Amino acid sequence: MVLAYATNVATRRTNGLARLFVGVSILLFLASLTQNPCRWASPNESDGQYFGCLAFLLIGWVGVFGGIVAWLANPALLLAWIFTFSRYRRVEAIVCSVAALGLALSFLAVKEIPGDNGSAKIISYALGYWLWIASIVMALAGSMEGVIRERLTRADS
Repeated sequence: MVLAYATNVATRRTNGLARLFVGVSILLFLASLTQNPCRWASPNESDGQYFGCLAFLLIGWVGVFGGIVAWLANPALLLAWIFTFSRYRRVEAIVCSVAALGLALSFLAVKEIPGDNGSAKIISYALGYWLWIASIVMALAGSMEGVIRERLTRADS
């Protein structure tokens, strides 16, 4: 009876801390949408331009057809948030978080993005991109926290 109660309390604490991580992750993601992800320049421009993260989110899926898979981190991140709240999907949450992080970091290897007038060269990465990365890292921490605490609770019993 006492063991069942202790397990239940540990699960509630896990959900609370995991929810905190996911909540911070969602806030970071929303904050990233108000920023610029990168500075880019078309071939006929010397000065760079910015394109907002919200626009990247809305039309970035088109880049997948051009081999830029970083946008796929968004659905993986959404799945990680959902799976983190499921007691039986913790491993899936970690897998989705790791996949999201890998996909998002793959954008660092992208040198040009498609534009209206051909390709645009990426000059630098801006705050919006780094907030997006931080959001994914927080989701990963939240998903891992549940598994780690669950295993520690099992080891103590």
